[in-house]
Amino acid sequence: MKNKLFKILLVMLGVVFVASCSKKMPEITEENKAYVADYLNDGFKNVDISKDGRLEKSDVEKIAANFNKPYNYNGKDVVNSIDTFFYGESFASPKDITLKNFVANFPSETLDPDKDKSKIDELKKQNPNAFKQTRADAKILKVDKNLVDAVLLKYANISSDDVKNKENVVYLKDDNCYYVMENDEEWAFEPAVCKINSKEIVLEDDIKSELKLEQKSGKFFIKSFELSPNACCE
Repeated sequence: MKNKLFKILLVMLGVVFVASCSKKMPEITEENKAYVADYLNDGFKNVDISKDGRLEKSDVEKIAANFNKPYNYNGKDVVNSIDTFFYGESFASPKDITLKNFVANFPSETLDPDKDKSKIDELKKQNPNAFKQTRADAKILKVDKNLVDAVLLKYANISSDDVKNKENVVYLKDDNCYYVMENDEEWAFEPAVCKINSKEIVLEDDIKSELKLEQKSGKFFIKSFELSPNACCE
């Protein structure tokens, strides 16, 4: 009897563990679902990665077609969801991204210095350093947290709560949004080479920046990104 109860307890603990480890896609609008898309897995459709080595140029071009192309969001061109990860910094894991720079790549609303003055004052009280202007026309952006989490879940299997570096980001619970200063520069990554090995997939651009991917349950996720030292000179 004791053994039976012990087995039941183990099964129950296993169910709880699996439930706690699985992440649920947050609620987002149909328009935002279209924005999130699935550029990684779509890029590898009909591409044979069963053998180690470098992919043919034609296959790399299929994958690269999903990178560094504008997305029309509400009539405005923005970077697509996979390109939000490229903002001029390396990261050893998606949890090591700089959330501020990542969030600033998303479709956003811009706060008006006059109309939204009370909101801006409230944000600055929470974190004065987050909204120091690096230039006179720098804008404060409002970004839906659910959209950020949906992209992170789709491409990295984490949420923004898992990200370690949350400096210079203000989150307001009442509207479930992040507020950040816009990025000063635009960055991009477009694969020119794809190397396959048994442990990971490595995409390289023409200046030797490296995006490493891993497969889990048949899906591709971002593992790390190493920005080339040559990027500063481009």
